[in-house]
Amino acid sequence: MGMRWCGGMLIMIGSVCVGIWLRTQYLYRLQTTKDIQCGISLLKGEIQYGRVPLPEACLSVALRLHGNSRLFFQTVSERLQERGGTVEKVWRESIENVFGRRLLGAGDYEEFIRLGNTLGNLDVELQVRAMELCMKRLEESISCYEKEKKNQTKLYPVVGTFGGFLLCLVLL
Repeated sequence: MGMRWCGGMLIMIGSVCVGIWLRTQYLYRLQTTKDIQCGISLLKGEIQYGRVPLPEACLSVALRLHGNSRLFFQTVSERLQERGGTVEKVWRESIENVFGRRLLGAGDYEEFIRLGNTLGNLDVELQVRAMELCMKRLEESISCYEKEKKNQTKLYPVVGTFGGFLLCLVLL
């Protein structure tokens, strides 16, 4: 009898922790999207007004950011300075290595990859327009995250708790 209660408590604790982890992932995705948008804005300024080459612009942006966004721009800068491939290839590989698909929403991931396809290949004005378009789409995504934030951050722990409770009822 005591083992059943102990097992039930472990299931409940685990399911609550999963709910809290999912909430944390949601908030982290929101913050990452905001950081990427800020990085693109900084990159736009470096390219548009400073007329700085892309590797130097990415390094300058990396120095002003933190977390995974900093690591991303720093990686892009280092790989481009090493002549590690085309901008498109380096951009894509850096996104996959630093963020992956789990840290970005599906639409944000594709939009960020699309931006890499235009950087370094077009003249400055077209690159700036591509960055503005990307920032606008990320802003729409951020506003959706913000609208859902209250519901999602409450929903995940509750679903985890009730899921654990249901699992306990079924197993015990």
